[in-house]
Amino acid sequence: HWLAVRTNPDVPRHHGISLFVVDQRAEGITIRPIETLGGERTNEVFYDSVRVPKSRLVGGLNKGFYYMAEALGYERLMLFQAIRLVPPFKRLVAYTKSTMRGGHLLCDNPDVRRHLAQMATEIRIAQALEDRAFALLKKGNPLDHESSLLKLFASSMRQRFVDAALDIMGPAGRLEEEAEGAPLAGEIAKMARASVIDTIGGGTSEILKSLVATRGMGLPR
Repeated sequence: HWLAVRTNPDVPRHHGISLFVVDQRAEGITIRPIETLGGERTNEVFYDSVRVPKSRLVGGLNKGFYYMAEALGYERLMLFQAIRLVPPFKRLVAYTKSTMRGGHLLCDNPDVRRHLAQMATEIRIAQALEDRAFALLKKGNPLDHESSLLKLFASSMRQRFVDAALDIMGPAGRLEEEAEGAPLAGEIAKMARASVIDTIGGGTSEILKSLVATRGMGLPR
């Protein structure tokens, strides 16, 4: 279990944090599982008088914040790869070409076409942001606000994707995969549940906007 702790209370906030890898079987650790709306598991972890040997220190003492910041940059880059939305987008397009509503194919509805065009555009934008970030890494440059900008856009994009898909499909889009006749095997309903966390995990959208503004645009805090 990764643990970030304050190891020097006498220095400014970010400078006195260290990282440890703690044995989850250590005496005093209690793990309480939490099942999420998206069908995944997270945990509450409680430490009661747990003793952690200094051999469990990761890297340098009081350097933990900088390790976490660097790791978050990579995490934000990898969390929402736009290519993952391409297959469900293609399936949704096929659905509109084969589904009738009010005597007409969904794909002939101007609002549906507008939604699909917006989806396709935003997927391309996310891919461009990814390409830019990977190009920086390939040249040996560290990630800064670029991964924050990508995560900010891509996480809200997936939520917009789901909202648009549900608008296109109507109430049927809320049917889960086990429901008989669920369109696209309940894929959109599952995405709707899973996407709730998108703008929270790995840094909330509010925090990322601040990072993009200060580090990317040079604006004051």
